[in-house]
Amino acid sequence: MTFRTSPLMQMLLRRPPARAGYELFRQLMAKDRNLRFQIIPVIIMPVAVAVYGLLTGGLQSPFPDGLLFHASKVHIPVIVFFLFSARHCDHSVVKAVQASSVWILRFQTQEALHQYARGVRIALNLRVLLPQTLAVWMLFTWVMPLRDAALQTLFLLLAARFQTALLNALRPKIPFFEVETQLATAQRFAVFFIIVPFVMVFIIAHSLTAASPVAFLVMLGAIEALVHLAGRDLLVEVGHGQAA
Repeated sequence: MTFRTSPLMQMLLRRPPARAGYELFRQLMAKDRNLRFQIIPVIIMPVAVAVYGLLTGGLQSPFPDGLLFHASKVHIPVIVFFLFSARHCDHSVVKAVQASSVWILRFQTQEALHQYARGVRIALNLRVLLPQTLAVWMLFTWVMPLRDAALQTLFLLLAARFQTALLNALRPKIPFFEVETQLATAQRFAVFFIIVPFVMVFIIAHSLTAASPVAFLVMLGAIEALVHLAGRDLLVEVGHGQAA
């Protein structure tokens, strides 16, 4: 039994469009150099910052002080680049690899497109963002108590999940559908500015709750609840501008 045929994957990818989206991302990551070039250097950024903090002694536990009041400020760029990499990766899978093949998606039902997009993002989370998160967690465990390392890593993961879920809910996109244009290329630079409000909110939330493990866990639970609220009944819509 392989990971793709495990009961967990069978449960996550019950419907054929979801399995198709998952397999498409897996194969493109293996075969498409441009997609790998867009994703891999970016996901290394938060890991590299954490390594820098480890080498310079700035990666100590941010508890109970919180990100704003901790003596070392290394954790702030870690969350900045973590959220940036999550948004950049999600943005990268929107662009069509083969512009001539996007017509296939125009004839799918709304529910099929929703499941297809879900499969692509499950693959992105499991094959790209999860290894990145585990790498950061391993670095945290070198200098933090295991509890603090787990809480801080979970905070980063849920912050990235909430950012992705909310932005996708506000502006649903079909993976590998949009044809690259000069305007779309320029929009890549706007990705960094989009994450700024999220960074500020999460830094403040961390600082207000870090002194109490119970309050911090409640805050994490609230973030996860908001993730499900943002993604509830979210269906990807093909607008006339996309289908044209």
